[in-house]
Amino acid sequence: MMRQKIIKTASLGKNSKHDTEKSYKHILGILVAITIILLSASCTARQNINIDKTGKGSCTVKIELNSFFVNYLQDLSDAARSSESDSTLFDKKVIKEIFKQYSAAKLSDLRIKGNSFLEADIVFNNPGDILYENKLNPVISYSSDSGISTLSFNLNLENYKALSIMTGLDTNPVLAALLPQPENPYTSDEYLEMLDFIFSDYEGGDKAALTVAKSMVEIAVTTDGEILYAQNAKAEKGRAVFKIPLLDFLTLSKPVVFSVKYRS
Repeated sequence: MMRQKIIKTASLGKNSKHDTEKSYKHILGILVAITIILLSASCTARQNINIDKTGKGSCTVKIELNSFFVNYLQDLSDAARSSESDSTLFDKKVIKEIFKQYSAAKLSDLRIKGNSFLEADIVFNNPGDILYENKLNPVISYSSDSGISTLSFNLNLENYKALSIMTGLDTNPVLAALLPQPENPYTSDEYLEMLDFIFSDYEGGDKAALTVAKSMVEIAVTTDGEILYAQNAKAEKGRAVFKIPLLDFLTLSKPVVFSVKYRS
């Protein structure tokens, strides 16, 4: 049976309209920023990462949201917005301001079309410095020794909890409900059942669970050398492509892990 906490996501809580609007825009901005850095909490995500022998690199992230998800977020935004506010779901100014918090990752370009498409370019000096909120259990780690470099990604319930507290993602119950639950994790079936409940009143929402169940996050890592090993990936020459079910990111019922080792 669906958990009671799922049903509680139907309201925005008891904040004043002004406070709710401010909180919503801030949390949504953080969500987009973290999405860009960590991959995605959307319906379709592709990320291309280019990295050299020093660890410096760049990545381009493309996010496309399905219409029912856009309509859901738009309804939340409308409920929180004052009459003077604009109707843009993705607020460029807010996203850019929040990105300034991340000294290891700089937003070099941001392209937004309407409420369903976002593409961003970021640059970094060392991927291991990004989101290094848990030194014993980092989300991203990078090492290099004697010409051999290793880039690893490990997102699990423990370091996600630290990440959500650090960024404030846990302060908005509506958006937080769509993200992993460190204290009481969703199973895949529970998460899909929640989607059916949330999106049942939206056009196309009856396909929400099926869409998410079939969606994949694709990460392509291109190096300037020879790939020696790629965990959970298909590797060819200097490029490794990881394809991971979106549901794995949204539930974290098991850690999302991948890595690539290459010689420059």
